[in-house]
Amino acid sequence: MHQRSRLCGASAALAAPSSASATTSSDATAPAIFDDSSISPSTAYALSNGHFIASVNGCPPYNGVQCLLHRGAQFHLMGGGGCVYTEGAAIVAWTFRASRQPGVKKPRATPLTFRISNIPSQIYKGGSEENLTQKGFKAILNDVQRGLLKNGGHSADMPAQTLYSFAPSAHSTRSFVATATIYNPPAPSQLESEIKSKIGGNSAQLRVELDFFRLTPLSAPEEPDVEIIALHDFLPAEIPNARILTYGYDTKLPGSQSTASIVDLSRKFLESVKTIQKQSEDRPIILIGHSLRGLVIKEALTQAAEGSPDDRKVFRLCYTVIFFSVPNRGLESSSLNSMVKGQPNEDLVRNLHPDSSFLSLLHQRFLDKFVLEDSKIICIYETNYTATVEFSPETRKWEKTGDKVIIVPKVSATYASINEKKYDQLPINADHSNMVKFSNSSDDDYVIIQSRIRQCVKDAPRVI
Repeated sequence: MHQRSRLCGASAALAAPSSASATTSSDATAPAIFDDSSISPSTAYALSNGHFIASVNGCPPYNGVQCLLHRGAQFHLMGGGGCVYTEGAAIVAWTFRASRQPGVKKPRATPLTFRISNIPSQIYKGGSEENLTQKGFKAILNDVQRGLLKNGGHSADMPAQTLYSFAPSAHSTRSFVATATIYNPPAPSQLESEIKSKIGGNSAQLRVELDFFRLTPLSAPEEPDVEIIALHDFLPAEIPNARILTYGYDTKLPGSQSTASIVDLSRKFLESVKTIQKQSEDRPIILIGHSLRGLVIKEALTQAAEGSPDDRKVFRLCYTVIFFSVPNRGLESSSLNSMVKGQPNEDLVRNLHPDSSFLSLLHQRFLDKFVLEDSKIICIYETNYTATVEFSPETRKWEKTGDKVIIVPKVSATYASINEKKYDQLPINADHSNMVKFSNSSDDDYVIIQSRIRQCVKDAPRVI
C-alpha cells in the first residue's frame, strides 16, 4: 500500500459524469447501455434513458436532465427556488444519452429540459453593463417563453418554464451554465435566437442544447471543500461543502456509428476533469459511476497514474470511488450482442464479456495503480434480476421482454481494488437499471449510501 503524496490547498470531491436526452423521438426506446426504465407515477420521473427528473407542477420533463437523483423524491439538486443542495461542495454527474432529439419547429405540449451554456456574466441594459443574476436570467426566460406561447396561439396563463440551475461555467467564472425545463418547447435553435435577442450583443457564444454532453455544473458554492463528479443518475443531496457537476457524452447501442472505445471515453473524461481541477485549488475528488461508467472511471484513473504531471495530480486528488455494479470481471452481455452486430461499437460490447482480455488487463492495471491506502473504494452490487432486451417484430423496437438475469453478479461487482474493505461492499435491493434510482430520500438503501458519501466528504479534506 502506498501513502499519497500530500498536496496543498482546500479539498474537493468529484463524482462521475452523465448526459440527458429527449425521449419523445421515434428511436427513444433504443436503450442506452444497461440503462433504461419506464415512467414512474411518483413526483420524480424515470425516463427511457434511465435518468430522473422531478415533476414540475405535476408535469414530467421527458428528456430527463440529470439534476434529480431519486425517484419519488420531493426535492431536486438544480439551482433556483426550492433546491436543497447545500453550499460548499461540488458534485459532477456523468450521464448517458440514449438518442438525439431532433429540432421541433413548433411549440408542443411535452416539456423538455434544455442545457443553456456560454451565458454572459454581464448584459447590456439601459445603455450600460450590469451583472447577470439567476433572478435576472429567469426573468429573461419567462419573457422569451411567454412571447413564444403568445405567438403560437397558446394561453399566457400556461406554465412557461422552471429554471433548475444557474451556475458559473466549469471552466470560467465569466460565463454561466443553466438548465431549465420549458413547457410547449420550441426548437433549440429558436429558443437560442430569442434568448440572444433579449440579452444583447455579448451573447454570440450562447448555446441552447437538449444534449447534456461535457461538464455541467449544478451548484457553485463560493468555497467548496470537495468536487463530486457523478457519471450517472445517483447524485447525493444534502451534502454540504461540495460543488456538484455532471459529465455527459453520447452513447447508444442500436444504430450507433461511433468507434469510441472505453479507452477513448476515459481519456476525454480525464482531460475534462483536468480543465476544472486547475481552478479548484487541489480539492479532493469523489467519483461515482454505474456499470460501464465505472469502467471509464477505472481506465481514466489508470491513465492518470501513468500520465503527465497534471494527470498524476488528478490521480492523487481522488479520495473516493463509488462503483454501482461495475463489471470488473464482465457482465451478462448476450442480449446486447445482436443489437450491435456489424456496427462500429460492436467491439465495445464485446469487451464487456466475462472472457474479455481487455477487462482482465484493465482490472490488473487498476489493482496495480490504485493502491493509496488512505483512499476508499465502495462497491455496491445488485441483488435483483433484470429483464434482458430483445427485438419485437410487432413494435419494431428493442423491448425489455427477454430472460431475467443478474446483469453484473456480486463476484464481478466487488473487489475492484486491493484496498477495498469487505464492509465497503454494499448490496442494493434492486435490479441493474434501478439500483441508482430511489423511491424517496427515506429509502433504506439511499440513506445508507448517502451516509457513506457524507462521511467521505467529511474525511476528504483531512486526507488530501
